[in-house]
Amino acid sequence: FEKLFLKTRYGMRSFSKHHFNRISSRPQAIDVGDQVKDAVVLFSSGTTGEQKAVGLSSEAFNTLAFQMRSNIDPVIGEDSMYCVLPFFHGFGLGVTLHGVLALGGRCVLVPRIKRNTMVKELLKEKPTHIAGVPYLFRILLNDETFINSDLSFIKDAFVGGEAVAPKLVEDFNNLLKQHNSPGCLRVGYGMTESTAAVAISESFDTTPHCVGKPLIGNEARIIKENGEFAKPYEYGEILVHGKTLMNGYINNDTLNEKVFQTYDDKLFYHSNDIGYMDALGQLYFSHRADELVKVKGFFVNPLEVESELYKIPGCLEAKAFVDKDETLCAMLVFDRKYELENLIEKTNKVMVVLDHWSIPKQYYVVKDIPKNDMRKYDIKRINQYLQSDAFEFVHTWRI
Repeated sequence: FEKLFLKTRYGMRSFSKHHFNRISSRPQAIDVGDQVKDAVVLFSSGTTGEQKAVGLSSEAFNTLAFQMRSNIDPVIGEDSMYCVLPFFHGFGLGVTLHGVLALGGRCVLVPRIKRNTMVKELLKEKPTHIAGVPYLFRILLNDETFINSDLSFIKDAFVGGEAVAPKLVEDFNNLLKQHNSPGCLRVGYGMTESTAAVAISESFDTTPHCVGKPLIGNEARIIKENGEFAKPYEYGEILVHGKTLMNGYINNDTLNEKVFQTYDDKLFYHSNDIGYMDALGQLYFSHRADELVKVKGFFVNPLEVESELYKIPGCLEAKAFVDKDETLCAMLVFDRKYELENLIEKTNKVMVVLDHWSIPKQYYVVKDIPKNDMRKYDIKRINQYLQSDAFEFVHTWRI
């Protein structure tokens, strides 16, 4: 594996299942017990807290590959996955690499998301499936070459890793339809602790915040603060059960006892995510419990704020957060072709639908919002940069 991955440092490389079949031609006995032992240790992204070491078994990864067959069933020799996510994360390793190779597909490896080369290579390789975090799809939506190309080669696209704004799904689906693609952008929900994927929305289902029914073998429940299971449409914490669950956090028995609980003789993981289920058993993700911010004693959901910020003409990126003074702020990136004149007026126009406490009081326009290696917005790094004299602002204002 080391030689195969080293090659990708210098550009795009494609690897198929037969590359790995040559590693050993001698059959080897497999100890069934080994399937449930820790095979991989991944670290949670740590965007809202400290990173944790997550122990995942071979059974977890192979179960995920089996579950993917109903969503990504590649035609051998024809279908491929655009692997732009890092393999030190469950989404990248479990969904885009192992799952696709296990099903006989081809993987197009991309070392890193780079605006100046990514689209060129994507259009050259023509992967039939694309999976990534929202940031990736925003880049594609705002690239002149991509939005003016024939996209008939794209069969399906998947987005996850963090909360997904409904407008992003709507805009990307419209683009695919206009440029001859038979596919759509589907929203996935999961976490490193469940080997990345718990549920994936149905094709062409654009219901806001709906992430579909749990994958085969998975079970999701909603538990309220009083410890009772929620009825359909009642909000609560999302619980997850299935063979894709981690064995536990490495060397952290105290936390394991807290996040794992048994209900009806089934082991469930407490996700710390808030959502609900409808009468059809579909799961809806609202937000992470620790992502809610408090403004003057009132709780604010940053996702709701960001959904409105993206409606500002030319807005490419938006992140709502609270600074060290507990002021609700918004950090924005705009397309260069859009003039920033009357920006305050344009912003106020889209913010009127929010309640008083959910309207940011401080705005920062920057060239790039700080992100982690998964290309997810990093709140800790954002606040560190705000206190740095080296951080460059394109425009700022306060209301």
